[in-house]
Amino acid sequence: MNSIPVLKFDQVSQQDVIIIPYLKKERKKTIKYLIGLESQPSSSWLLEAIKLVREQSLEQHKSIIQYVGKNRIALIAIDESANYQKIALSVRTILFKLLATQEQGNAVCLIPSFLKTKTIAALSNGVSMAYMRVNYFRTDRKDDYGSFYFLTDKGKSVSDPLIDGLTVAEVQKDICRLVNLPSNEKNPLYIVNWAKDKFNKRNIFVEILDTKGLLQHGLGALLAVGKGSKTPPYLMVLTYDPKIKGKQRHIGLIGKGVTFDTGGISLKDPMNMHLMKSDMGGAAAVLGTMDIIEKLKMNVKVTAVIPLAENAIGPDAYRPGDVISSLNGKSIEVIDTDAEGRLILADAITYMLHHHKPEIMIDLATLTGSVIMTLGYKAAGMFTNNDDLAKAMTKAADSSGERVWRLPLWDEYEDEMNSDIADIKNLATKPVAGAITAAKFLQAFTEKHPAWVHLDIAGVAMMDSDFSKQRSATAYGVLLLKQYIEDLIK
Repeated sequence: MNSIPVLKFDQVSQQDVIIIPYLKKERKKTIKYLIGLESQPSSSWLLEAIKLVREQSLEQHKSIIQYVGKNRIALIAIDESANYQKIALSVRTILFKLLATQEQGNAVCLIPSFLKTKTIAALSNGVSMAYMRVNYFRTDRKDDYGSFYFLTDKGKSVSDPLIDGLTVAEVQKDICRLVNLPSNEKNPLYIVNWAKDKFNKRNIFVEILDTKGLLQHGLGALLAVGKGSKTPPYLMVLTYDPKIKGKQRHIGLIGKGVTFDTGGISLKDPMNMHLMKSDMGGAAAVLGTMDIIEKLKMNVKVTAVIPLAENAIGPDAYRPGDVISSLNGKSIEVIDTDAEGRLILADAITYMLHHHKPEIMIDLATLTGSVIMTLGYKAAGMFTNNDDLAKAMTKAADSSGERVWRLPLWDEYEDEMNSDIADIKNLATKPVAGAITAAKFLQAFTEKHPAWVHLDIAGVAMMDSDFSKQRSATAYGVLLLKQYIEDLIK
C-alpha cells in the first residue's frame, strides 16, 4: 500500500458513512478541529457533528450513530491509551454493522493530526478491515462492497501511519482468507504455491523441501504425519535479509502448517472438526509477518521455517504405538496421532537450529485444546525460560492487543513425556496440563537455545466475532510479531 485514498472536504458529504474519531478526554480538540475544517461550517453533517460532540459529557464516553440526510455520522469515542487492536476494532465493528444494512456503502474517516501515530494507524486499519467479507464461495457474493477514504487536515503529516495501518490490514485480509479457506481448496501444495506467488520478485527467498528432500535431510517426524494423505508434506523455508549496514538481529519464526487435522487414526470428535481447516493458523501468522516486514522494509533478518502436512487417515497413516525418527535424532513413541502438530514442529525447530542458527526463535501453533481450557479465547499461551524475551513479548502483546499469558516450563513436567520404548513420547498420559506438556515436548528439540518462545494460539487463531455468523479467522500473530520486531530493532 503506497497511496492513501484521500478526499477533499467538499467530497465528504457524498459518502454514506462519515467516521469522526474523538478523544474521550479531549472534547475541545475535536470541536476545534471540526470547526476548522472550513471557515464557515455550513455543511449539515458538520454542524450536526459539532453539536454531537458538544453534547457529550465526560461521563458518557460512548460512540454515537446519527442520521443526517443520506449521511450516517459515526462519532467514535477513542481512548488513546488503549491497545492498537482495541482502537481498530472500535471503528471496524461500527462501520461493518453500518455497511451491513446496505448492498454497497462508501465511507470516509476523518483523521485529525493531533491524534497519536498509533491511533491513526489503528483507525485506518479498522476502516479497511470493515470491508472484509468471508463469503468467498457464496453465489450471491459481490466483488464491490464500496470504498473507503480519509480526510486529513493541514497539521502534521499522517501519511506514514495511515499507510502502515492499511498495509497491515491488507496482509490480515490475505491471512484470514488463507485460514478460512476449506481444506478441499487448501492443502500443503496450495500453501507452497501461495507463498511462491506472493513473494515472487520480492526480497524474500523461498526454498521448498518435497518428499525427496525431507527424506534426504531426515525429517522423519514430518514425513510420518503427512504420509496418510494423498497430498505429500513439505518444508518451506523463507528468508528475508535487507542486508542493511550496521547491527542486524536475526529472528527465526516457525509456524505449524497442518492444513487439515482429522486427528488421524486417533480420530477427533466430529462436532467441531470442520474448524480444523484453521490448524495452519501458525503458518499463516508467520507468512503474514514475512509479508509485512518486507513491505515495510524492516531492518532485521528473518528466517521462517514452515512444516506443511495434512493429518489424514489412509493405508499409510502412522498409528498409535509407532516409534518414529526425528531430524534431531530422538526417537518418538506415538501415543496419539492427534498430537501431530508437535511432531512436525520438532523437525522444523531442529532444521531451523542446524541450518540457520537464529538469535531468537519463536514458534506459533494451534497446538492444544488445553490452552483454551486455561485461557479461553482471550490470549495465547506463552512458554519460555528467557525472562527478557517473555517481558518483550508481553509488552508487544499489550501494545498490539494480541494478548499472551506466560505459563510454566518447569522441570517437574518433564517426566510426563518419558517413554519406555523411545527417547520421548508425543503425549502425556495424564489428562492435565496438556498445553504445558506439549511445550515440554517441543523444548526437548530446542537444544537448549537461550532465546526460544512457544506460542500456543489454539484459542485465538479462529474465533466468534461480529464479522461472521460462524467462527472465523483472526490473523492472530501478525500484529503481535510486527510489534515485537519493531520494538526489537528500535
